[in-house]
Amino acid sequence: MDIKKEFSYVLTDKRVKRFFQELQEGNSVFGGFESLSAFIHFMHTPSHLSIPTQNQCLLSIISQIQTSSDQEAGLSLLTYLLSPGLQKILYRNIFAGESAQVKFQSLWWHFYQSIIHYPISNRPQRVAQNLLFDTLRGFLAEQRQYPKLRNNASPDSDTSQEFSVDNISSSIKEIGALIEGSDSFGLSAMDRDLVISTRIYEEPMQEIAERWGLNCTTAYHRRKQAEQKLKERWKDEQ
Repeated sequence: MDIKKEFSYVLTDKRVKRFFQELQEGNSVFGGFESLSAFIHFMHTPSHLSIPTQNQCLLSIISQIQTSSDQEAGLSLLTYLLSPGLQKILYRNIFAGESAQVKFQSLWWHFYQSIIHYPISNRPQRVAQNLLFDTLRGFLAEQRQYPKLRNNASPDSDTSQEFSVDNISSSIKEIGALIEGSDSFGLSAMDRDLVISTRIYEEPMQEIAERWGLNCTTAYHRRKQAEQKLKERWKDEQ
C-alpha cells in the first residue's frame, strides 16, 4: 500500500481546497502560498530555515481539524503531508500474511487520535515528529494486545537496538522526552534532530545534513557522538 498515492486525490479534491482556503482566510502564515500545490511543495521541501513556518502551518491545520465539524478534508491533507513517516511506521510493522490495508486502518485511527488530542499550546515545536511519535506509541500499544510478533531487521545496518522503531517501547518515556524537548539529555537541537529524524523516522541523512548545513561525514560523526551520550545517560538512569 502506497499511502501517498492513496491520498494524492487531495491535490485536486474540492473539499480539501476549500479547507485550505479557510486556512488562508484565518491564518496569515498561509498568505504567501499561491495554491494548495505550492503549499504542499513547501511542506515537503526540507530546510532548516523553513521549519518554524512549517510548524506554524501544521499547528493551524491541527487546530482547524480539532474545531471543525467536517474533519475529513483536514485529516486527508495532513495524512498526505505526513505520508512518508506514516509509510515507514506501517511497513516496519507489517508481517507475513497481514493485510496492509487493514493494518493502515488501525494506524490511521491512531493518527487521527494524535491530531484530536494534540496539545497545541504545549507542543509548538517538532509538530510533525510529535504527531508521528504519538501515532506510533498508540499503534504499538494496540499491537501488544495481540500475540507477540517477530522483530523486523532494520534496513539500516548501522542502526543500534536502542534507536530502532521495533524496540522503541523499551525506551518510550526517554525517547518521548527527547522528541518533545522536555529533556535534551545534554544534546543540542542539531544533534537531537540528527538522532530522531534518522533513527526514529528514517529520514535520509543527506536531507538532515543539508537542513543543518553539514556534510554527511560530519553529520554521521555528530550522530554517533550524540548516541553515545544517550546510551551513557540512559544506562545511568536504569
